[in-house]
Amino acid sequence: MAPHVSTRSRSERELLRDARGYLRALRSENGERICHYLTPEARRELAPAARHSSGCAARASHDFHELGRVVGAFPIVALEVNSPNRATVVIGDALISDSGDDNFEMRRLGRRWKVVNL
Repeated sequence: MAPHVSTRSRSERELLRDARGYLRALRSENGERICHYLTPEARRELAPAARHSSGCAARASHDFHELGRVVGAFPIVALEVNSPNRATVVIGDALISDSGDDNFEMRRLGRRWKVVNL
């Protein structure tokens, strides 16, 4: 289980806040909320032809329908800060995953952490 929040640095607390926000957005299956947590590159990867953020939101709502509810329900079990601006978030989904616990990468953009890979 991830260490208690009070033992973390400010940057780690912000990382945890945004990682949890992303998982909540996935669980809600709300494309606009999901896209809020993505880097510009991840938004383009999700909806390469979209010229506006609404294209990302529509695609995210479609792609994460039902799956988002499942993935978003798993707890964060570890945070691995790789550099001041890069981190890996590990979610505890080993019981349903054929590869053990899964993870996603996040990058710091200003005071926010955004998801790099979907």
